[in-house]
Amino acid sequence: MKSQRAFGEALRRQRELSGVSIEAIALDTKISASLLKALERGDCSRWPTGIYSRSYVRDYAVAIGLDPDDLASQFSECFAKTAFPDRPDPAKKSGAPAAEPLRLTFAADPCAQWRIARRRLALVAFDLLLIGVLATALRMTVMANSWMALAVVTIGCHVLGLAVGGSAASAVFARLFRSAPPEPVPAEAAQEAAVEPA
Repeated sequence: MKSQRAFGEALRRQRELSGVSIEAIALDTKISASLLKALERGDCSRWPTGIYSRSYVRDYAVAIGLDPDDLASQFSECFAKTAFPDRPDPAKKSGAPAAEPLRLTFAADPCAQWRIARRRLALVAFDLLLIGVLATALRMTVMANSWMALAVVTIGCHVLGLAVGGSAASAVFARLFRSAPPEPVPAEAAQEAAVEPA
C-alpha cells in the first residue's frame, strides 16, 4: 500500500506526462483546483467524504488517462477515512466487538397520560364553573346583559391568569390550595427517634 504522499506524487507525475494542467482538469471536471493540488500533495483533509471523493478521483483518472476503477480502489486504500468515513478503522479494531454507547431512557408510565388528561379536564371544569359563578354574580349586581357579564368575566380571568404566570385561573387557585411538601427531618433527629425507647 502506497503512502498518501507517494500516491499524490504518482498522480502528479502521471498528469505531467499526460500534458494536462490542473486548471484544465478543474475546468473539465468542475472540481476545485485547490482540491486537485491537495490530492497531488497527498492531503485530502478538505475533500468531501464518501462517494463524492471516490467520484472526484474517478473523474481525475479519466482526465489524466488512467483506469478510473483502479485509481478509485488505490485511493480507497490510501485515504480510507475520506473514501469510506462510516467504515470502522481497522487500526483500532481489537478482538472484542466495539461496545455500543449506553443510552439511558425513562420507562414510559402508562398511567401518566391519564393523570395529565384528568388534571387538565378538572382545571377546565373549574375554570368554566368559576367563570359561570362570577358572571352570574356580576349579572345580578351590576350588569343587565348576561352575555356582556360573561364576556367581562372571561376576559378578566384570562388577564388575571396571564398576569400571574401565564396559566389559567384554575391553575392559580390549584397552586394556592396545594399542600406544601413536608420538611425533611434532619438525620440526627431521625437517629435519636429510632434509638429512644417507646
